[in-house]
Formats: sequence, structure tokens, C-alpha cells
Amino acid sequence: EATPIFVGIFSWRNPKTGEPRAILAMGVPSGAPVFRDKQMQAMTDTALARPEAILIDTRTRREFGPQDGSRFGEIDHGTRVEVNGQEFQIADHFTRGAGLTAGGALLMAAADFQACAPYLPHEQACVGLVRVEPGYNVRAVTERVASVLPRDVEIATRDEVLRSELEHWVWET
Repeated sequence: EATPIFVGIFSWRNPKTGEPRAILAMGVPSGAPVFRDKQMQAMTDTALARPEAILIDTRTRREFGPQDGSRFGEIDHGTRVEVNGQEFQIADHFTRGAGLTAGGALLMAAADFQACAPYLPHEQACVGLVRVEPGYNVRAVTERVASVLPRDVEIATRDEVLRSELEHWVWET
């Protein structure tokens, strides 16, 4: 089973000051299995079923404008925000961390992501999550998938991605 994920750096406008900030945006298909954490999956499915709804990471920096001036959370649910020139409502929050590429992160429905980024090819996902059934050899599956996809598609296991990210952010930058 494979699930496409859309990833980009979008423009977030602080709802209090109007100041723009770069935010990591991830678009997920409605109802698609994305998260191992069942509570996170259920929350995402419910919250993003509404049009123009987003989930905001609680680790998004305070410069993005949380209501309490410190950290996004329940108090921010219902807040209207501008992302890439379009209006959205914060439906819920999660805690994961955006990493080093942006000061914040949000989740949105894939359709909303595509509406915010008409310049990106809609038929081309940034990341494909492949779920391998128990009992199958993950290495063998990745090799088989790699053999049928174009050479410009990078195939990696979860552990390989984690190692690569660590290598890049800790040792190369």
C-alpha cells in the first residue's frame, strides 16, 4: 500500500501582526493511512475532513502568532490564518517538530495543499509512504519498487531516511 505526501515550504502570515514566515506544509490525502500513531491518524482524519482546515505543530515558534504568545495549542483552535495567500482555520494541533528547515509545521488535506501550490505538478507527490505487510522483507520490497520506477526516484527504508537526515543536518550543515 502506498500513500502520496506533498511537502513544501509555504508562506504563513502571523494572524496578529500580519508578518510573513516560512512554514513547512505537508499535504495528506483524505483518509489515507499516514501515521503509525492511531490517535494522530484519527485526529488527522477528523480534522482535515473539513475544507480549509489545518493542524498546527505545537513546536511551531512563537513568531508565528499563537494566541498565548508562546505556544500553539487548544486555545488556537478556530483561529483563521493565511497560508500562501489563502485562508484556513486551525482545526487541531499536534506535536512533532518541524526540524531545521522551517520554524513551524502544519498538516493540511492534499487538495488544500495543491490549491496553495498551483505551480507544483499535482500528479507528482514529493514523498510516497509504502506500507509493507508483516512477513515481507523490506529490503527486497524496496529493491523491487526501485526496479520499476524511474531512476530519478529515490527509494529508501524508514531507517535509511532517518540516517540520511541525521547525516545531513548534523554533519553536513
